[in-house]
Amino acid sequence: MLSEALAAVDPARHGSFAGEAAVALAEAGLADDARTKIAENTERWPDDVPVRVLAGDALAMLGNTEAALAQFQVALLLAQQAKDFKVTRDLSTRIFRLTNPADDETVQRRQPRTRPARSRRKGRR
Repeated sequence: MLSEALAAVDPARHGSFAGEAAVALAEAGLADDARTKIAENTERWPDDVPVRVLAGDALAMLGNTEAALAQFQVALLLAQQAKDFKVTRDLSTRIFRLTNPADDETVQRRQPRTRPARSRRKGRR
């Protein structure tokens, strides 16, 4: 498999490559193979954040939101323990999007308050 070949080149990223393989299997519609790969990956690298994130991505693609959410939550705890704030923010966003699917309604953002003109701030001269 390609992930094994890439791992020979960069052994430190073996878990990430295996996680990408699970995502590729899910994208290809090979659900059983993807689930098998996810189980293998999470058993082999239980504390690897990228493995958990990619497992969640693959499960979300397969439509299993509960299992995807569980993987994201484990990854979130691991990222918080490692004090990796960038990954923590990314995972929080993924969890939010998974638990609050966007309807076709538009979200109105708050506009920042504009700063008054200088003449209004300091009074008229």
